[in-house]
Amino acid sequence: MLSRLLSPLFRFFEERVNPYPEGEVTTPPKGLLSFIWHFSRPVWPWLLVMSLITAVVSAAEVVFFSYMGDLVDWLGGVGRADFWANHGLWLAGLGLLVVVGLPLLVLLQSLVTHQSIFGKYPMIGRWLSHRHMLSQSLAFYQDEFAGRVSQKVMQTALAVRETVTKVMDLMVYAIVYFTGAAILLGRADPWLLLPLGLWLIGYLGIMRFFVPRLRDVSMAQEDARAQMTGRVVDSYSNIQTIKLFADTQREERYAKDAMEGFMVTVHRQMRLVTVMSVCLTLLNTLLLVGTAGMAIAAWYMEAISLGVLAIAIALVMRIRFMSDWILWEVAGLFENIGTVQDGMNTIAQEPTVKDAPIAKALTVPNGEIVFDTLRFQYAQAKGESKNVFDGLNLTIKPGEKIGLIGRSGAGKSTLANLLLRFYDLQGGRILIDGQNIAEVTQTSLRHQIGMVTQDTSLLHRSLRDNIRYGSPNASDADVWQAACRAHADPSSTT
Repeated sequence: MLSRLLSPLFRFFEERVNPYPEGEVTTPPKGLLSFIWHFSRPVWPWLLVMSLITAVVSAAEVVFFSYMGDLVDWLGGVGRADFWANHGLWLAGLGLLVVVGLPLLVLLQSLVTHQSIFGKYPMIGRWLSHRHMLSQSLAFYQDEFAGRVSQKVMQTALAVRETVTKVMDLMVYAIVYFTGAAILLGRADPWLLLPLGLWLIGYLGIMRFFVPRLRDVSMAQEDARAQMTGRVVDSYSNIQTIKLFADTQREERYAKDAMEGFMVTVHRQMRLVTVMSVCLTLLNTLLLVGTAGMAIAAWYMEAISLGVLAIAIALVMRIRFMSDWILWEVAGLFENIGTVQDGMNTIAQEPTVKDAPIAKALTVPNGEIVFDTLRFQYAQAKGESKNVFDGLNLTIKPGEKIGLIGRSGAGKSTLANLLLRFYDLQGGRILIDGQNIAEVTQTSLRHQIGMVTQDTSLLHRSLRDNIRYGSPNASDADVWQAACRAHADPSSTT
């Protein structure tokens, strides 16, 4: 019932942010702040609104504590007979504000946070990263695990959201609350700020010591997790080869080695967590005892009222419970920053093969291919290189059929890959009907070339989608005809 009543509100806030921004695919920048901003631009106005509402909610909570202190003073200084006459109207207004105003404010905060931001924000990062990864060069994927890359795309987008929202929501709440509490205590008696100030120094010291260490171990853990996932996915992706060679034990050792590397980072992290929890508990206990002691002494000397004593203890208890949460959030913030930095190293790489600024679509009226003084070498480890072609000249006339014969590694597949411009040449040029393929768009080039690779592969989609993949506009009749010609129709398989 309530969900149905709120449905228009849900829909309104859900439509405020487009999780699939269009526009030209660009490489994310490599600086941390600019990398985060790259994925935050579509949602930044709503992040600002969320932060402002959070500040209001936090301030309202501190003001509520102040009124509770006034209430304690009224109860202690006014007779029962006069209490409602003097304060009844004010209490009714406060009750109405708390019962109606605060829930409405929290509703607005939740609508902005959950409907407009939380679901859409990481999807923006995944969408933009995925589009960029699709435009990456073939060499990039030959040096990476597919599972590792996909995890970086998924986890980095989530870490960007967590990093920004922790700063603009949770940290704003904590700062406003702590500042308000300090003002309340300082107005009552400046001496009450002493234990709070000493606690803050100790708290910042704990953060300074533990947070960077948690960040470093988190970065190592994310990299170890990606390595572990990549090895597991690699085994599953090549399961036929593994079973063919009947060597599952080798794969078990291969995966276990990565899992043990991951567990090393887990143990490091948990040891830090245990020591940090003990230190924080000790610090919070000293804050509670110190503030309570000073407040009771000030009340005994009639420097503060009973209401201020109640406020001081209540605020410190609240800060005590918040401190553990805040420290974990700050630690989580730096862990997420570590995840973002780790993902940035993978995602923010420029494609090695890019369209020229003035690239045009390839036109093929005849189909003549000319390899003109080709020079190409693969980059090797330690800066070494291996020459494949050095001055190759070859002309294939329109309609001509040729065969390339040579030993393994002679460059047969490389020549086809260069024609498809999966790699850029170190020298020479490749012309199709007089057009240099380095000066045409990669999409138009590959649309003009049909290729049957040595390794057969199917996308994890229907057979119809696989057959139609090279020609998305093909009719069902065309798909069926192609299946029959490839002997993939039911009558050919029985």
